[in-house]
Amino acid sequence: MNVLSCHINTLVADVEHPERDAALGVIADAGFDTVGLPPGVSREQARALREALRQRGLQAIVFVVQRPGADVSSADADERRAGRALLDSALQAADVLGANHITGVPYAAYGLSSVWSSDARAWAAEAVGEFAARSAAGGIEVSVEVLNRYECSALNTVTQALAFRDLCAPEKPSLHLDGFHVMIEEASPHDAVIRAGDGLGILEFGQAGRGALDAGSLDVAALVRSAVAAGFDGPIAFEAFSRSWFPPAVADRLRTWTDLDVSRTDLVRESAHFLRRAVGEGRAERGGLR
Repeated sequence: MNVLSCHINTLVADVEHPERDAALGVIADAGFDTVGLPPGVSREQARALREALRQRGLQAIVFVVQRPGADVSSADADERRAGRALLDSALQAADVLGANHITGVPYAAYGLSSVWSSDARAWAAEAVGEFAARSAAGGIEVSVEVLNRYECSALNTVTQALAFRDLCAPEKPSLHLDGFHVMIEEASPHDAVIRAGDGLGILEFGQAGRGALDAGSLDVAALVRSAVAAGFDGPIAFEAFSRSWFPPAVADRLRTWTDLDVSRTDLVRESAHFLRRAVGEGRAERGGLR
């Protein structure tokens, strides 16, 4: 059964924002089942957030991101240890929240702009494989998000991500494919999603313009339908970004330079309806193929 997820940053900049609970209410009322959280949520913040989620019937997807100075693929042993500490912190937050999924960029520093060496890839695979195993022991699935070349140079295509996944042990992570990144890096977004096969853990969508899912160059509905028809049962997520929604430093990190002229609340509601309809069509097609 596909659950629908909305990233909280579509409505508020962080989990301590004064309008956080109102935002969670909008997400739940729209029909989303799960909320994506920004990287770096601490165990203490998770404790404060847990009841707010429970009251609204929402689960959480915890995000983790490596950064310069805390990178499990670094040649520096201290930086690798710091990167592993970030992974441990994400797992602690997920445990507190009762989350069943951790995703993001647990394999390399966000913003990496150099070619990954074979050693870097091996160090990352070891750390991510061990992290995925520790998480799985608590019933939590780990996914690795495949980013476009402008955000991270380590894993940009499904082919690269599947090869990295095969290196991970003792537990292989699943893949997190975001249509925004897939559209930039793959000749055929449809073929890329299908090629991920059983390795696909999360399918996420940010439209080309980072706004409404039906207003852009990516055919989101077709990708959802084909993935679900092919048997994908994991979370299907939505996110949208606008510069004025974030503090400048956060907007810079997200490479968000322009503003959307939309109502965020309407955007969330319309996106839930859009995704729910596409999932239903995919399930109908899957049933017709049997």
